[in-house]
Amino acid sequence: ALGILVVEDIVMGVFLAALALWPSFAVEGVPPQATLAGLVVLILLVTVGSGPVARVFERIGEHMDDEILLLLVTGVLLLFAGATLSLGLSEALGAFVAGLLIGDTSLQGRIEHLLIHFKGLTIHVDSCHLTIS
Repeated sequence: ALGILVVEDIVMGVFLAALALWPSFAVEGVPPQATLAGLVVLILLVTVGSGPVARVFERIGEHMDDEILLLLVTGVLLLFAGATLSLGLSEALGAFVAGLLIGDTSLQGRIEHLLIHFKGLTIHVDSCHLTIS
């Protein structure tokens, strides 16, 4: 059942990125060619680049303290989110792809243990945001 949910998330991310190519859903100031190029790069990164990216991330992260590793993970997530946003795609799609790549490493358990403390914080911030808007 979990595998089906992951596949649905991936398909939905590709669908939403493809929807951004439709003229009425286009992001202001971003040409559709850039959005299409970004979508192709994300698909290639997930399919072809996941092994090399995981090995590089493991090699860098295995010698770090927990606090520095947490900063590295946060930086990678923000980098992917910003890159996809600048290409006219959703920043959530970039963070999702970064999570897929980071979750494929041997550091996954350690990272999950570090991030579990922020789970409650994000729930409260999100509900506060929904209440205000």
